[in-house]
Amino acid sequence: MKKKIRMETNFFTQVCALPRAGAWKLTINFDGEQGLLVSVLFEGGTTALAPLVFKGTAAELDSGFFGAIAAPAENTAKLFVELQAHLESLENAKNDLKNRAAAKSANAAAAKPKVEDKAEKKKRYDEIIAKAKELNGQCKYADALALLPSNEEFPDKATELDGLRKVLNERNRQLSLLQTT
Repeated sequence: MKKKIRMETNFFTQVCALPRAGAWKLTINFDGEQGLLVSVLFEGGTTALAPLVFKGTAAELDSGFFGAIAAPAENTAKLFVELQAHLESLENAKNDLKNRAAAKSANAAAAKPKVEDKAEKKKRYDEIIAKAKELNGQCKYADALALLPSNEEFPDKATELDGLRKVLNERNRQLSLLQTT
């Protein structure tokens, strides 16, 4: 004896009336002669919740399924919206931290002393040499030597600095010989 299958239902119309809660996966298993086991899994993006499981006869599920699933579907839809907002706030916080770190880096770079331009460097060199010559005139050769900058600081004046260092060293040596005798 063949059962007559009813071809029209309003199942999908009722599904559309429920709140949107991500994607749904429905699994229907037969449980004995008249029983059904229906599992509904709500998924939102990469998030899945524990499935809702309904068990009953076809008539029981026809009369109670949509009433039983309405509240969980609404709560799940709200949860997924809140989860999305939370994930966005985390992303914004992460970007904010990156921006703060970049700004801090930029401020630190700006706080570093700037490279002297040629005029400032020449002026500073001339002041050092003038002071060294003044100390040389006062026979303070050791002080003048200590004041002289390294060749790396003024590579284009290395020859001049080496010559001045040589003269000051010789005079300092002579002075120390005179003081010990």
